[in-house]
Amino acid sequence: MQFKSILVAALAAFSLSAAAQDAPKEKFHPHWTLGLQGGVGYSHGAHKKLGDVITPAAGFHFGYQFTPVFNLRAHASGWEGKNGWDYDHTPQTYKWNYVTAGLDGMFNLSNLFAGYNPNRCVSLNAFVGVGYIHGFDNKEALDAKRLSPDELLLVWNSNTLNLPTGRFGANVDFRLSKRVSFNVEGLVSVTDDKFNSKDGKNVDWQMNLFGGFTFRLGKLSTVVPVPVVPAPVQPVEEPVEVPAPAPAPAPAPAPVKAEPLTRNVFFLINSAKVRQSEMVKVQEVVDFLNANPSAKVAITGYADKDTGNKTINTRLSKQRANAVFNELVKKNIPANRIIKDAKGDTVQPFSVNEENRVVICIAE
Repeated sequence: MQFKSILVAALAAFSLSAAAQDAPKEKFHPHWTLGLQGGVGYSHGAHKKLGDVITPAAGFHFGYQFTPVFNLRAHASGWEGKNGWDYDHTPQTYKWNYVTAGLDGMFNLSNLFAGYNPNRCVSLNAFVGVGYIHGFDNKEALDAKRLSPDELLLVWNSNTLNLPTGRFGANVDFRLSKRVSFNVEGLVSVTDDKFNSKDGKNVDWQMNLFGGFTFRLGKLSTVVPVPVVPAPVQPVEEPVEVPAPAPAPAPAPAPVKAEPLTRNVFFLINSAKVRQSEMVKVQEVVDFLNANPSAKVAITGYADKDTGNKTINTRLSKQRANAVFNELVKKNIPANRIIKDAKGDTVQPFSVNEENRVVICIAE
């Protein structure tokens, strides 16, 4: 069977899943999965026309998602196998039935390389496993052996057959809702040369292409709340009582320098947009600069280390610093009074990971 189209679809799915999505961060919970599949099968062998040996197939699987990346599933599939040969240039075919029970380790490549996101629309999965094939109702091959003794050299000794098998494949999962998704899966089972009753001097291949639905059961994830850090409260200075002036004129008092102002403007994950709830802090910086014409403000952008990678986080911290810079300029703060910098994820100013999605403003 040609799997070129499956490979193209899988690569497209992975590229979509790797794109960053602006969504609240969620905590994964282990859960059960259940699936039903239907499709076609192909028992590889020496036959001229592929279309002559395509057969129906169905599958069922039950698994447990231990981590965002790893799922262990029990899978059963099968229905009908078909093969044949050309004897005296006359095509001969025969059918049998089989069922395969397998245990597969599945790996979500989208979560592995792009980070966990339960709201991702398309995900790519790969799997590998072991199984057991039970063949039965091989009457057509047994009858053909009696008519042509030189053909079907590995015909079953009885009407049943039991063989171990190795398995591997991939699927593309399209999320329909939080608990339901549609997937397209290619499954390849490798087993003994005797499976299709023909002596090929090599292993036999049973290939299946399925379409089906997967259902997720139990608690899947919870949204991690973004902590809101209150702005530091400036101490209230007690009024200073000025003594009565002496008869002689006193020297003029030295100018009082205003205390520095620090405001932390927090951002959502993978976002460089200043939220309305954070604009009050930007306004406080503007008010301080207007009240102190000689003061300047240093703004420094950061990104949290647990999300993305160094390249993405460097770009994101610059975008966040630029966003605050633009808001200050919109409020008539001259650009020469703003010192702008970005640290990416090389510096983490706060111990709580989510708080490092921030631009720190220090005005003095």
